[in-house]
Amino acid sequence: MIFLQLLSMVHGLNVQSVTLNIAHLLVPTAGDPLGDVKTLVNNIETTVRDIATAAFFIGIAVGAMMRMLAFGSERRIAVSNMALTAAIVGLAIFLLSSAIQTYLTQILQ
Repeated sequence: MIFLQLLSMVHGLNVQSVTLNIAHLLVPTAGDPLGDVKTLVNNIETTVRDIATAAFFIGIAVGAMMRMLAFGSERRIAVSNMALTAAIVGLAIFLLSSAIQTYLTQILQ
């Protein structure tokens, strides 16, 4: 509070409006709690989708780099094929789980 008063003296800030705005953030509103849960789930879903997409592209890039640096070695080519296959299978699993989640969400609504 003292900091806000000092700030108001320097910049002409209205201390009362600032404290009311801060208090509004701390007091829970009487909103829809289910909407808050849906927002949290959507944020988690978006984060997981972003991580899966990044992992796919990193896997493809690593597999491609391994293939470029194989220099004709059969063993290295086989390892790069496994890395590319793992990235594609991971993407397929993610897309399948996302499709199942969308389907179940539509059924349950």
